[in-house]
Amino acid sequence: MGDERTAGAMQARDTRSVVMTTMTMRTYSRTVTDRQGPPQLSSLDQLEGVDPSIRRGRKYVPAKEVIVYKGDPAGQLFVIISGKVKVSAPSEDGKEVIFGILGPGELFGEMGILDGGEHQATVTALVSTELAVLDRQDVRRCLGAFPAMALKLLTILCRRLRQTSEIAEDLSFHTLPVRLAKKLSALAEAYGEPTSKGVRICLPLCQQELANLVGTTRESINKQLAVWQADGIITTEQGCLTIRRLTGLAALAGQGGSRGDRAKAAG
Repeated sequence: MGDERTAGAMQARDTRSVVMTTMTMRTYSRTVTDRQGPPQLSSLDQLEGVDPSIRRGRKYVPAKEVIVYKGDPAGQLFVIISGKVKVSAPSEDGKEVIFGILGPGELFGEMGILDGGEHQATVTALVSTELAVLDRQDVRRCLGAFPAMALKLLTILCRRLRQTSEIAEDLSFHTLPVRLAKKLSALAEAYGEPTSKGVRICLPLCQQELANLVGTTRESINKQLAVWQADGIITTEQGCLTIRRLTGLAALAGQGGSRGDRAKAAG
């Protein structure tokens, strides 16, 4: 009986630890989003306040439908009202690199707004998605009249350039476990929900798409997830992945950080 009580107390403590860690992570995520996140629809409302003539269309896209293809003329700015999309680049042999996943309040098509060029990536709805669509000329006129919005757009471009640089660095220097740990930690921070068993991530991504996020094969992803599942780090069920040991995964992801980041983590 004493052993059972001790085991029960340890399990309760571990559950509280997971929930508290997740709450802390999500609080940090909200703080970062508030400080650095993309402009929300309220910011676009400010555009309409600057220029009431700006036209905002609505577009409803079913799951798995392509919104724009890489190489298409880029004449519109898209803002996600609801749903999620993946941003990717396909190769001629059918392979795909996924640059990221965007959710409500985030935008795409911003490069074409500034330079009038082609879309640099294919954007596909992961789930049923509603978009606000703004014409390039309208947005450019408002950016000229509202410098704060222009600064936000430049901030987004800089952040995405940093992300692209990080992807290249990860593929060149970091092992698959580190890359996958970083990606799962980021997905947990953005989309995870705390449960009694850990942080649950439910995204409509198949293993091939998860592999495309970290630049590897579906077979390698399957093997690595099986190892972590055997070690009790994660579980998978009904298309969802639960991180049971978030701190362990975060520590592994930290091996891919900068020397300064690792020093801070050690401290």
